[in-house]
Amino acid sequence: MTVDRSADAVAAGADRPPVLGGSVRNVFGIDTDNGYFWERYEIEYHGSLVTHLDALCHVAWDGRVYNGREFEAVATTEDGCTEMGSVNLKGGLVTRGVLIDMPGKAVRRQDIETWEAETGITISSGDALFLRTGRDIGQQGGYHPSLIPFFKERDIALLGADVPQEGGAVEGVTIPIHFFTLVALGVHLFDNMGLEELAETARELNRWEFLFMASPHGVPNGAGSAVNPLAVF
Repeated sequence: MTVDRSADAVAAGADRPPVLGGSVRNVFGIDTDNGYFWERYEIEYHGSLVTHLDALCHVAWDGRVYNGREFEAVATTEDGCTEMGSVNLKGGLVTRGVLIDMPGKAVRRQDIETWEAETGITISSGDALFLRTGRDIGQQGGYHPSLIPFFKERDIALLGADVPQEGGAVEGVTIPIHFFTLVALGVHLFDNMGLEELAETARELNRWEFLFMASPHGVPNGAGSAVNPLAVF
């Protein structure tokens, strides 16, 4: 069984330009004489609406990106991300996915460790960890910043949620999960995932682990990519 884990794109329409925060715009054309229809697809995927992957050049801390590289040396407005961009992942991602279904709360270490004891699943090195916060049904939550040592200890490979990850801020640090995973760990993020159907399937099967697959677009010098990830039970 496969479950489409991508949140629906936000259609902006031909007369509405993309806006910061995430949008999709289709511009259509038709040649009735020759029976040909065409379209141009425009997308602004970074933000809080469209399902997307964040590349390692997406954010910097204290002027540095992953492996201590200077931010301005790998990303510019003229050339984009010349290094550490999403094009490096165009060959695809395949690993074990684990879904934690905890709507409406900022999830902490104790929450996950209790969940592991109840399910018998241990989050391990190389896993893709995903959190359903219930955003699509009006709930809110995310990964609490206190989970940062947990991510390091468990050596996760990918991190995602149906929100842009953050379940709280630290004084002086607005997006601690983004900064730590991308800059310190080199872990790519999946923001704004469509996890409702996946959670429903997982509950029906009483299975919270699955084969995870994603194939980001080979965006030249891109800091991310719109993506349509899949879970296979």
